[in-house]
Amino acid sequence: MRFAGFSDDIELTDSVIAEGNIENWLTLLTDEMQRSIRQECKSGCQDCSSVPLREFIYANASQVALLGVQKNWTDKVEEALNLGHKERREKLEIKLKEVVADLTLMSTMCLEEIPSKLQR
Repeated sequence: MRFAGFSDDIELTDSVIAEGNIENWLTLLTDEMQRSIRQECKSGCQDCSSVPLREFIYANASQVALLGVQKNWTDKVEEALNLGHKERREKLEIKLKEVVADLTLMSTMCLEEIPSKLQR
């Protein structure tokens, strides 16, 4: 069970029964692990721009949270770069402020007192 993202456990989407030939069920287990992680990443990519950053980070496994943070940054920069030259400069300045705010929040989160071992 995951408690508000403070664990990097990702539950399998479907269970795998360990019976029969070990090579067969280990292959099934590996396939299911990969499918579960892909699903978690897909879900994280969909949620990362619609959920406040702090909440998103706490709600996801660390690697999924990093993926979402990087996707947000890429989306912001790409949006600005797709504009004309004059608009691009203004939009890049706005997006730079947003990215700096995100980085500041994440830095603050790193420096905050960790209230419980579970959050580590």
